[in-house]
Amino acid sequence: MTSALAHRAPDSRLVVAAVLAAVAGIGIGLMDAAPRFDDTGMTVGALVLASGVAAALAGRRPWLIAGLVGAWVPILEVAQGGGSAPLAALLFSSVGAGVGYVLGRTREPGR
Repeated sequence: MTSALAHRAPDSRLVVAAVLAAVAGIGIGLMDAAPRFDDTGMTVGALVLASGVAAALAGRRPWLIAGLVGAWVPILEVAQGGGSAPLAALLFSSVGAGVGYVLGRTREPGR
């Protein structure tokens, strides 16, 4: 017996938002991991903005968006011996995704 969730088609807005979040996260992670790049403020702003826009577009699952955007900075930095400080990227992407989710739900209350 299969569950009703197994037959449910994926929400196209969520899929587009997830792809956008992953591409933005990879781009931000590569930018931050570049040898001569050292602008924390720009990285933080990009994380918050990208996760906020993607979460507002998705309208649900802000935790997924936060992970897709924020995970790449620590993955790429820790691989280069960056310590544990890049894990803060997950905090900033979570804040952005939370705010974007709330704003997206406010814009479309029926969703």
